[in-house]
Amino acid sequence: MSLTVGQWILLGAGCLQAVVGIYMLVTNRLARPVPFFNRDRLEPRRHGAGQLVASVFPITAVLVQATEWSYELAMATLMLGLVAFLAGTWLMLPTKQPRSSS
Repeated sequence: MSLTVGQWILLGAGCLQAVVGIYMLVTNRLARPVPFFNRDRLEPRRHGAGQLVASVFPITAVLVQATEWSYELAMATLMLGLVAFLAGTWLMLPTKQPRSSS
């Protein structure tokens, strides 16, 4: 299983996203890369869980490319990663009401 440079970068990005998600789950604080304009509307644990779930997609994408699985198994794994990405994105959406500026 030899990976290209692009696959290593994608795998590293997925692992970094998982580490950021675990950090937010454990510390209950938002990480620095989170955009500043939505910070007050995000719940850190929910956002961390979303990061962790969404990190499955790049890892499965590299896994499917690097292995010699059958077409059906590769597509099922890729679809599982896509569903995890969409679920993680939904978990990362802002849930709190914006503060009133009065």
